[in-house]
Amino acid sequence: DILTRAADLFVFPTLFEGSPFALVEAMGRGLPIVTTDASGIPEVVRHEQEGYVVPKENPEALANAICEAIAQPERMRAYAHHARERATLFSGRVMADRTIEMLNSIRKRKQHRSASHLNRQVPVTLETDTESTTVGIKNSNLKGPMKISLVICTYDRPRILEHALDSLVHQRADDATFEVLVIDNKPNPETRALVEEKARTRAIFSYLEEPRGGLSFARDTGYRAATCDWVVYLDDDIRAHPDLVERITRIIEEHPFDCFGGLCLPWYQDPPPAWLHDRYVINEIDGVQAAGVLKTGYAKGALIAFRKSILEELGGFTRSGGRQLGMSEGRIAYGEETRIQHEMRRKGYVIGFDPDLRVDHLVHPERTHPGFFLKMRFAKGRDHWDTFGIRPTKGQLAACAAAAVIKPLIMLPGCLFRYATQRNYRPMNILLDTLYPSALHMGQVKGGLRVRAME
Repeated sequence: DILTRAADLFVFPTLFEGSPFALVEAMGRGLPIVTTDASGIPEVVRHEQEGYVVPKENPEALANAICEAIAQPERMRAYAHHARERATLFSGRVMADRTIEMLNSIRKRKQHRSASHLNRQVPVTLETDTESTTVGIKNSNLKGPMKISLVICTYDRPRILEHALDSLVHQRADDATFEVLVIDNKPNPETRALVEEKARTRAIFSYLEEPRGGLSFARDTGYRAATCDWVVYLDDDIRAHPDLVERITRIIEEHPFDCFGGLCLPWYQDPPPAWLHDRYVINEIDGVQAAGVLKTGYAKGALIAFRKSILEELGGFTRSGGRQLGMSEGRIAYGEETRIQHEMRRKGYVIGFDPDLRVDHLVHPERTHPGFFLKMRFAKGRDHWDTFGIRPTKGQLAACAAAAVIKPLIMLPGCLFRYATQRNYRPMNILLDTLYPSALHMGQVKGGLRVRAME
């Protein structure tokens, strides 16, 4: 116990293992792991998620993994977060509950075969801007004191979506407390089949279509179809931690929030480049230590909860006249959830943040290149004026243009100092950190000119 409290890394080079209790205990202490793929260890420790899993009887691979872990403390901190969360899946209580759940599932399936009406699906019809339309199906047996509607908007990537749905299948919360609405923004038979398959495993899932391309349209369809007082939006490329619904319920009961968000931890399917520090992809709010009111900054759209009544009051995510902010058919764009939160603050509603409310958010391979981060920064600047409803003056645009040139020159000395003094600060970090402000301000110039031209 004393050693694990003092340690930064837990190395477990075993050749055979039955039940790896030592690993689970170390993970519960919040230690990242370096271990081998002996026996059932890969079921407990996932490679590049809680640590590194290397082939057994391969000392070179083990040594390389240890060196890589020591050289990347930021990544190890993320793995430590994952390890602590995953350790909860292997506690005695959870294992007993899962065994009982499995036995009950078998019993329910037998009952299902003899009474097919228990899981009957019914059409859903929604009012859109122009007409009433049947957009999908919902399970008719979703009854009881539900509090939370989880809404996942997806766009033609069922293989990625499956990870998100699997993580919701394994939520510890009771089925009577939540539902999951999958909004297909590019209707796809494979996506529908996937949702229906998961619904047979756990009757919380419903499938709906929104053929109008654009995340704002899909999100509006989601809250209109929701049957609960709270609507929680999740990206389709997340993995929910097993206590997600339980923690959302606790936040709703214990805090006076009208909207709140949580922490999105980076999830890499392939090892990222050495320069890609977690700070580029994580949304941790500076200074937030525990759940509380978010006075500045905004919750991230990959994990954000709203009172449904407020979305109805503000008219949802789509702007008047059918205009929308945010992603649209592959176009990088931002701002729709920020705009809603900005309007809520103006009306006196309370926005909160809980750093212990967490999901893993996939960092796609194409998003591990510096060009993507500069495009992202440019897009945020471009969409700034629309997001906050500002008509920029000529003076503001001139100031943005000047800042695009001056700020990189101001940033450069500090970046060079970090390069000289910090081992894990690379030339690519110098490039990104100096050009980030320039990309943002150039985006503001372009977006501002567009806003002025539309008037």
